[in-house]
Amino acid sequence: MIINLFLILTGFLGFITLFIILFGYKTNRIINIYITLIIFFSSFRLLLIGLNELVINSYLNYIIHHNNIIFIFLVPFFFLYFKNLITSQKNFVVKDLFHFILPTLFVLESRFSIIEFVFNSDRRYILLYIFILYIVVYDILIFFKLNKNIWHKKGSLEIVIKQNSLIKKWSIYLYTALNLILIRLIISLFLEKKLDDFISGQYAIWLTSIVWVVIFIKILSSPEILYGYSLLNKKSKENKNYITTKISHWKVISKAKITNVQDLQLNAIINQNIGKYIEEIENTSDNNYFRNSKFSLTDFALKLNIPKSHMAYLFKYHSKISFSDYKKIARIEDALHLIQADYLKTNTFDSLAKEVGFSSYNPFFTSFKDIVGKPPQEYCATLTGMI
Repeated sequence: MIINLFLILTGFLGFITLFIILFGYKTNRIINIYITLIIFFSSFRLLLIGLNELVINSYLNYIIHHNNIIFIFLVPFFFLYFKNLITSQKNFVVKDLFHFILPTLFVLESRFSIIEFVFNSDRRYILLYIFILYIVVYDILIFFKLNKNIWHKKGSLEIVIKQNSLIKKWSIYLYTALNLILIRLIISLFLEKKLDDFISGQYAIWLTSIVWVVIFIKILSSPEILYGYSLLNKKSKENKNYITTKISHWKVISKAKITNVQDLQLNAIINQNIGKYIEEIENTSDNNYFRNSKFSLTDFALKLNIPKSHMAYLFKYHSKISFSDYKKIARIEDALHLIQADYLKTNTFDSLAKEVGFSSYNPFFTSFKDIVGKPPQEYCATLTGMI
């Protein structure tokens, strides 16, 4: 009774989490569709299993018995979730359907016993071992994809480094949870020995329920983990050939608590001029100030005739990014304009990097990839294809 109630509550918590995620779609347009499918199927299954023992209903029992195998689709869902997390992909890709061929075959086999009908042989052990091999192979594929693309991912911008760290911790967290679920499932398949219904996997399912509760709480307490690497990917087209990377990172009204006495004094002095200062900075952001590799906050303040203390206060309390990141973004903006003006027809990427203010090509390459979302060469190839 207690276990069934716990499963039902877990299912309801999952649907609450799903509702909040979908409600947040207004502010996060690249929500990974596969995380919503994972939560829906897992919550639905736990809810049904919990209700099965509490509600005597033949129709409900029929639904549970004939749809229990649906959880097999969670395996490719997890793989595609991590894959899309890496690429910040939002649109469905047709070739992803390839990952659902084997699960679909399992569903058909469970319904129609094709192996027994065609080969007149016992299918139970064969399907069990194929299913376990299928789980292990996908688990290994997920590990290598995460290890290569997330767990060792580097960045040059402070905001990107923080986001990389956040996604790394979340992916390790979720991958660990996934393995706990899979280990329980595999043990359950062997212990239950219900090979006529080999994908039952309900032995000690309360352990899986606990894991999902932890996942749901993590998502509800830290919803930013669902955004992936989208912080600097809010691009808007100026024309068919040029994609700007400028993002709105200013906050006219800051919610940060000011405890420093000097900052409190500055707040009282410049509070009415915050909007004006931000406008002045943005109006001059297209100038070539940042082509000087040694250009500092002091230099910027002098150029705009704004006191350095005021400028430092603005970036500390009213900007989502640091001045160092602001410089890198401005330089990459400059580089994109030069690329658009055919600078690379007579110059190299190394020359471009130094022209816009980077000390060498390596930091330019890393910053370009962080901000634009792809390496300089790949961006230029895409640009050529658009002409």
